[in-house]
Parts: sequence; C-alpha cells; structure tokens
Amino acid sequence: MGEMRILFICEGLEDEPAFLKRLMEVSYPLLPYRIYPYKTTIHTLASKLEMDYPDFDSGEMDINLILREMETDKEKKKLLSEKYSDIVLAFDFEPHHDRPNFDTVLRMLAYFSDSSDMGKLYINYPMMQSFKHFYCFPDLGYRTRFASPYRYKERVGEESRFSDLSKYTYETFVKIAVQNIKKAYEILHSQYILPSCDDYMDMEWSRIYMQEVAIFQERLETHVLNTLSFFLIDYNPTRFLEMVVRHPEKYDS
Repeated sequence: MGEMRILFICEGLEDEPAFLKRLMEVSYPLLPYRIYPYKTTIHTLASKLEMDYPDFDSGEMDINLILREMETDKEKKKLLSEKYSDIVLAFDFEPHHDRPNFDTVLRMLAYFSDSSDMGKLYINYPMMQSFKHFYCFPDLGYRTRFASPYRYKERVGEESRFSDLSKYTYETFVKIAVQNIKKAYEILHSQYILPSCDDYMDMEWSRIYMQEVAIFQERLETHVLNTLSFFLIDYNPTRFLEMVVRHPEKYDS
C-alpha cells in the first residue's frame, strides 16, 4: 500500500473504535490514522446516497465530502477535510433495520472495493461484536456459528472468552482473521481452507452479502462473520497468507 494515512469511517462510537485502536496499536503502531464515527447505520447512508447521489457508483464520489456536508461538528468537519491515502468503512449488516436498503448496499460493496481508491467497505455479520464471538482458538464451532441480530450483543457478552481487548495481541488478531477468512471462503466455495493470495483477491463479497440477506429473510439469522478483521490481510495479502502458511502452529491453531 505504500505510504499510508488511514481514515476509518465506522458505525459505532465504542466497539469499532476500540477494536481499531487496539488493532493498530499492536499491529501498525507507527501508521497514522484517524477514526470518524458515523453514528448511524449502513442503510441510512445507503438511503442518503440513493436519494442525493443516485449515480454514485458511476463516477468518482468523494465519501468524505458527502459526510462533511452532513456533519455539524467543526472538529469532525476538519477531520473529514484532511488528506488520506486510504479510507476504510466499517458497518454492521443490520438486516432488521426498519427500512433496509439491501440493493443500494450491494452497489456500495461493489463500488467501495479498494481502500486506496474510493474506499473499502467491510460489513460485519450480524454485527461488529462478531470479532470476539469465540470460545477458544481454534474454535471449531465458529465454522458453523449462526446468530440472530436481535440481542446479539448480549449473547456475545455471555459466550465470549475474549471480551477484554486490552489482552489482544497481534497473534490474537491474526487468529481472528484466519478463522473468519476460512469461514468466508467456505461460504463462497464450500471449502473451509485458507485461500491462496489469488483466491483471496478474487473473493466476491457481494455474493456473501446476497447469501446473508437470503438466509436472514428465511431464518432471521446470519452467519457470524467479522470482515473488518480482513483489514489485517488487506494491508499485504501475500505476506499475511504466507506468514500463516509458514507458521500454522502459531496462527492457525
């Protein structure tokens, strides 16, 4: 990715910023970044784009400019006015939103596909707290773990053995990413394996989104899947995946 200065645009005020701050602290302590809490859902943002920028994915939309026009806080406006090499958007799936906008979110996933271009959108299923929905590593049950978005935070609070972020190390984040990428690959290809770099780069996040929409509409639940953890992979996919292959006893067990 070269010289980087990252803007993280996230849905919540607590869970996403806390996760990102600890991730950056133990993984990239010298990498400059800022966090902008959007404080509302992916469907609200999707509806805003659909209403005011109906052709957003046919040109070069500036998401920072759009958010800056909506923002009333002067300090946050200033934050959005700064220059960044990469933009990362992190949101919950929110299928139970009172006015879901699945079609536009699907367009957003296709458009926001590169952090160094228009930005990279990560959607977490059923929500951000999936990053800590583990009993152990490896957690064999995680592979087939589904959850309803209703009272999901409470469920994770009761079941997680990794609720204290201050104890997370780089190795912890790698293990989270590994379990999630193997699960994502299985959702797409019916194989619970670590993908090659080429296979990882070809993974279709829109297909996962459409599958999760269909599963929720049928069963009112989704796979438990945290895609924000893939930021660790996306920083350098080749190096990350080769590291895991070389040291499976450390990162994949």
